[in-house]
Amino acid sequence: MNQNEIDIAYLREAYKLAMKSPDPSTQNGALIVNTNKWFDLSPANLVSTAFNRFPRGVTESHYRLTTRNQKYPRIVHAERGVVFNAAYNGKSTAGKIMYVPWYACAECAQAIIEGGLSEVVGYAGPERWWTEQVTEAGGDGKEDWAKSISIAMSMLDEAGVKRRIVDGPIGGVEVLFRGRLMLP
Repeated sequence: MNQNEIDIAYLREAYKLAMKSPDPSTQNGALIVNTNKWFDLSPANLVSTAFNRFPRGVTESHYRLTTRNQKYPRIVHAERGVVFNAAYNGKSTAGKIMYVPWYACAECAQAIIEGGLSEVVGYAGPERWWTEQVTEAGGDGKEDWAKSISIAMSMLDEAGVKRRIVDGPIGGVEVLFRGRLMLP
């Protein structure tokens, strides 16, 4: 396998994790590995996994998941969750590699940086999906997320966290993105 094929395989696993998310709007998943020189999901290489959800012990009800002012203060994004899960399980994320379907917001970038991750690998598809959906809706609607992601990219760069975007068909998965099933 070449590096692109390895990256796609890890991103497919991140999407499989995303499919477990109870979020009825946008599902996201993440995983952290020790090395990405080859595709390896053994316990020796796979450090942590997560998908967006509420914290342990916090009730996920339909009302809370579908009401913005209930959901957003409670939801743990996959990028933060994967770092938190590693800590919960006594595993270091320092120098490790995160795979996530799309790049982090500013709060998730903070967790990535503070967790000591060396690299984040994301997928190019969600930016295209967002552009398509916003164009169809006839409006913008992404200013807040765009600003947060821009700040996140700046922080990751400033902190020396390598970041890459991978493109190409993922295959074998479908996830919710802004309420629509998408096939990466």
